[in-house]
Amino acid sequence: MKENKARLYLIFTYILILAGSVVDLGTGYFTEFLNYSALTPGVLFRGGVVLPVFLLWCLKSKSSSLIPLYLGMLCVLSAVFLGLSAGLQTSLISKISGLLKVVYPYLGLGGLIYIHKYKRYFHTNEIWTLGYYYGVIVIIGIIFFTYVGLGIQSYSHQLYTSSGLYGAANDTGLILLIAFCFFLYYNISFQSFKVSKLIVISLLFLFSAFLINTKALFIGIPVSFIVIMGYSIFAKEVKSASFKAGIFLITALFIGAVWYIVQYLQDLGLTYTLSRITELASGNFGFRNYAFGIEQIQNFSLTEHLFGSQRNFLIIESDLIDIYGKFGMLFCLTAFGIPLFFLWKIFKHFLIKRSLQDLVLVIGLSFYLLHGVIAGHALVSAQVNNIIILVYFLIWLRLKR
Repeated sequence: MKENKARLYLIFTYILILAGSVVDLGTGYFTEFLNYSALTPGVLFRGGVVLPVFLLWCLKSKSSSLIPLYLGMLCVLSAVFLGLSAGLQTSLISKISGLLKVVYPYLGLGGLIYIHKYKRYFHTNEIWTLGYYYGVIVIIGIIFFTYVGLGIQSYSHQLYTSSGLYGAANDTGLILLIAFCFFLYYNISFQSFKVSKLIVISLLFLFSAFLINTKALFIGIPVSFIVIMGYSIFAKEVKSASFKAGIFLITALFIGAVWYIVQYLQDLGLTYTLSRITELASGNFGFRNYAFGIEQIQNFSLTEHLFGSQRNFLIIESDLIDIYGKFGMLFCLTAFGIPLFFLWKIFKHFLIKRSLQDLVLVIGLSFYLLHGVIAGHALVSAQVNNIIILVYFLIWLRLKR
């Protein structure tokens, strides 16, 4: 009976995570075709189901490792309520919604820790599999709905770009980037390496990247493939000489395929995509208008510096500037301090253990932070934070060993 109950907890946790990738399809439909962006399926699911469940699990957990999480949440909530009492709030719903999007992955981490310690032990390969499946569902949502004519254009002036039924191209692109890291490690480890699966799924990721057309995907997919597959040749987890030779050959073929695609984009008439790749090659990563954001912040009062401003700040799509501008210094330090702490801890662990798993986690979390600083749509994205929960949890598992 106890084992059955634990199994139900595990299945329910899987549903909470994976359902986000399906619910977000409904959010895209509501915002694009119904022109309704208030109580979308994503808001209702995460706000009405996922967040309350994760919060309940966090509160029931007595793990000392969650103390920093509680302190961080207390700091954030104090900042918000002090801001409200100072009369700075013009839209209570907007501020609370933005706050919860950033806090969401840490509540999810606390929930998974509770299930792991008190209900049912998670096996590491289950979490890697979960992240890989998440990416596959997103790929299906992109390709299928684009094929049936319901795809939402990533860029309105380019007809061939599409994020499927996911409305936010940058958010969806970052999800694919993180999920691709999950897939590569999943395919290398757990005795699940299959050349055919690696080639087919990698091509599907590449095709989805081509449809979405974000710069992050154009640079992230090749870089993560080359680095992860290349390092696996030297990693302790991979011991078979023939396996290493196969990885080397596949990596070489992948590089050749990417080069071939770039060379023929011009012949296909897809000059916009080619121009974006050329910009990346020249070092233009598309930084947002930092000068405008900083100029706004320089005009803040002391109270606005501490707690942010809803009235006197226009977002520039850089999480670092936008979080500071909307929620203030206290919230910004907390929001970026926690992922930087996790990144530093797992990077140190990698330097000691030289583990491929650690390297993949470093790459995934680095993409998350860099995307947030350069292009936004990371720390403030509920869609992205749905999968980043798994990255945090895997890091926690690694550090607890």
